[in-house]
Amino acid sequence: MGKIKVILILVILIFLSTLVLIRVNKNPAFSDSVTACNGAQTNLRFSCYRAVIEKYYKGDIPSFVSELKNPRLSFEEYGNNGKISYAIFGTNCHTFYHAAGDFIATYSNESVQKILNYGPATCTNGYTMGVYKRLALKNHFSQDLLKELYRECKKGAENQCAHEIGHVLHDKYSYSVLKTLDNISLQEYHLAYPAKYDYVTFAKTQENLDKPFEECKLLMPDENKLAQCFTGVGHNLFLFAEFSKDDYKAVFDECENVSEVNRNKCYDFLVYRIGINEAGTRFLSKDFENGKKICDDITKRTKRSELKEHCYRGIGGGIGLFVDSEYALTEINEKNLVSVKSQLLEYLKLCENSENKFVDSCLAGLFGTKFAKFYDLLKIYYERIEQLRPSWNNDFEVVG
Repeated sequence: MGKIKVILILVILIFLSTLVLIRVNKNPAFSDSVTACNGAQTNLRFSCYRAVIEKYYKGDIPSFVSELKNPRLSFEEYGNNGKISYAIFGTNCHTFYHAAGDFIATYSNESVQKILNYGPATCTNGYTMGVYKRLALKNHFSQDLLKELYRECKKGAENQCAHEIGHVLHDKYSYSVLKTLDNISLQEYHLAYPAKYDYVTFAKTQENLDKPFEECKLLMPDENKLAQCFTGVGHNLFLFAEFSKDDYKAVFDECENVSEVNRNKCYDFLVYRIGINEAGTRFLSKDFENGKKICDDITKRTKRSELKEHCYRGIGGGIGLFVDSEYALTEINEKNLVSVKSQLLEYLKLCENSENKFVDSCLAGLFGTKFAKFYDLLKIYYERIEQLRPSWNNDFEVVG
């Protein structure tokens, strides 16, 4: 009888193990579909990823959480023309995890902490940002919820959380960018969300342009996190510009309508984001002249010469976020160590193509990303970096 019991237990264990394997691999086409989205048009990419997740895992959170550990997932950043282009939220990797967080936050009614624990911190916490954005919309941008979102932030991710709360606050006082994205998801990919959302919280948005900045000041615990909250507001302005046909004119006008006390912040952090997503990707594609032209044009159009420094710092940040996306899932070992070090050094040298007086700004932005950790871990040496690092603010972090 004892032997039969042991055999029965073994059979059950084998059966359960098989179920787990089937569960993890039950949708082998999922990773291929994600790869196909990598080349989608910039402003469609989030919706493409989100629709693929919905197709294969609709409402099935446990299976999807298992899939997130799948090493087959790939986030090639090169577009069909061979040039690098970021999705609206940043790198493809970051944007995919935005979609992953959005999916789980859509279907789960569990605690904030439990929802956050479902996803990884991969690709500058894209998952956390996706969760925050959808949960805020579901809960009518309640200030109590926003406080909880920051309080439940994973240790070490506070900068990313502060950044996303800036996004959410701009949504709160204008209307959620998810309104635009959800419409794209429906029209382009036939993805309908299971609930109706109150995307617009204020009828007269022009009267509330200062409020995202003011509420950042109420919610953030220190000056560094406050700056990160402002970067989120700037990034959200950039997102709306991505869907505009007037090449940033509307968002520059929006900054001009902000009160004097917050106007510079509005311009600074918007231009910083343009540097990351637009000028930075030109540098990554070695189209340096057009990258510099973006920074020049912004400066001329706004008649604010100081903005050029923010643009170049953004370029460095954009290069660094790309490197993090490309190498975060790469196993670095003795066989590829020399090759990887050489590749990272070449990315670093891209900053040398900046306008001469802003090379250091570009390098500062680069070292505000996880590039700095790669640099130290792999013992890369670059004389200009060694001279500059003591003067940099160690709390500065470029987030997705």
